[in-house]
Amino acid sequence: MIAAQCPHATRVAGYRKWQELGRQVRKGERAIKILGYSTKKTTATDPVIGEEVEDRVVRYRVLSVFDHRGLCETEAESTAYVMVQLLGLDTDASSISYIAGWSRADPAAIAAVAANVLRAVNTIAAGFGLDDQDDDATGEQTAA
Repeated sequence: MIAAQCPHATRVAGYRKWQELGRQVRKGERAIKILGYSTKKTTATDPVIGEEVEDRVVRYRVLSVFDHRGLCETEAESTAYVMVQLLGLDTDASSISYIAGWSRADPAAIAAVAANVLRAVNTIAAGFGLDDQDDDATGEQTAA
């Protein structure tokens, strides 16, 4: 069902699950419909013995999930862009349009990944030994 609705989907989850993972579904994002398995406990009076009997009914409900490839790509590309800027390389011409494409040029999508991008950049910068200088790219002072 997923491939028929969204052939490029790579990682799907429900709205609340994405929030638990620190991601936000973009406004206007089209849901992918799937069948979700669940059971429901029912109680009924057995007409033969006259006692209440519990039973479980299997249900398949239509659920909405979202592919976050675009947001994950926005985060990855934004991290790469900030890192190369920090290293003094110029990639503005190609990177900005690429990030805009993955984010659908939505400032809210870029803002949604900003904290994760800064965390990743600080971690990577520490690996390069750049963690003891003022980082103009992130606007933060990183600690050694």
